[in-house]
Amino acid sequence: MSDLPNGRTYRISVKREPEGYASRFLHDDAQDGLELELPAPSARCYFVGPEPFMQTVDAALEALGVSESRRHYEHFGPARPLRAA
Repeated sequence: MSDLPNGRTYRISVKREPEGYASRFLHDDAQDGLELELPAPSARCYFVGPEPFMQTVDAALEALGVSESRRHYEHFGPARPLRAA
């Protein structure tokens, strides 16, 4: 997606792939104003970082309607030595 969903439409950007059926159609044959009925995106979101960052990202994804089962995170913190001296 190349823009946030607004509850009615999704805006996408498609990279031209010479062997891609959908890519060729969208670049070569589709006209302005084309409307396609497609299911809502079902992406899995992975994020890592400091806890406040992850809380913010998680809340934003929840607000966008991304279910908890599709939100994945890993804690990230300050570097620590592998072995204590």
